Formats: sequence, C-alpha cells, structure tokens
Amino acid sequence: MQRLLVLVGRALCSKEPLLLVGETGSGKTSTCQVYADAVNKHLLSLNCHRNMETADLIGGLRPIRNKAALEAETFNKVSSLLLQCGVTDVPNNAASLLSTIDQLESSQLVDSIKAQEVRQKLRRTTGMFEWHHGPLVEAMKAGDVLLVDEISLADNSVLERLNSVLEQIVRGFCPFVL
Repeated sequence: MQRLLVLVGRALCSKEPLLLVGETGSGKTSTCQVYADAVNKHLLSLNCHRNMETADLIGGLRPIRNKAALEAETFNKVSSLLLQCGVTDVPNNAASLLSTIDQLESSQLVDSIKAQEVRQKLRRTTGMFEWHHGPLVEAMKAGDVLLVDEISLADNSVLERLNSVLEQIVRGFCPFVL
C-alpha cells in the first residue's frame, strides 16, 4: 500500500488522471481515503452498478419532502417579516404573499436580500420537485475528492457523461480532484 500511495501521490502532483485497478482488498479505497485526509478534503464515494443512471452521478429532480411542514415554516417566517413591515392583513396563499413582498420591496419597506430569501422559500413551497445535486457536482462545488467505485459496472451513458467532465478537468478548466 505504501508503494501505491507513492505512485498515486506522484501522479496527482503531475496532475495525471488515475484509474486504480486491482484485487479486492488491495488498498485502492484506503489509498483514496489516505489521500483525501492528506490534502484535508472530504472523500465522497459513489458505488456504480448496472442500473445506475446519469442522474445518480450529476443529480436530478426529486419530490419535495415534508411539504406541509415546509409550508407552515415558510408562512410563519413570511408573516413575521410582514408584521415587522407593518402589514397586519397577512394573505394566506403563496401568490398573494409574493405580491405583497413585491409591493413592500418596491416601496423600500423591506430589504431586498430578505425579500429575495422569502421569494425563494415561497417558490419552493409551490413546486412538487426540487433539484438535488449528485455526488459529482457536490464534489466539484466543494473541491472534494470523489471515489467512483466499480466504474466498470456503470452503463455507457454514465461513463460518457463522466468522461465529458473529466476531459475538462484534464485540460485544466475545472478545479476538481478525482
């Protein structure tokens, strides 16, 4: 494993892409964990399988969970903001709340940053789905290490999507470590 760590370190210092191949228990995953610890990055792991889709890699739309709780929390926050601005007749639906927030912002009775936060929360309550980033996007955003395990099991469409991202990384356009 020490030899593997040295070779991985040299390749990464030279900004070379890596594909670790070997028997089960040969230390591939442990090497990735040691590397992530050494560079003080979080290690995200994605296990590939035959039924894996591109959305498992980059993310996708998912149903909003606990929508009733989200609506109640949002309504309470919006109501308290409106009361702070002197609005006593608080509307009870999202469209009317958005309209009231727009009027308060145009008359400069509410801070535009707070108004934008409230708009975002209100819009979230009106939808059925929301976007969730996949492990590839999360790792790229945070600059973390992504371990794509058992990549040979992934479908060709997933590999093509991953390849298009890796080409940009190798060319130096994307600050991401794999």
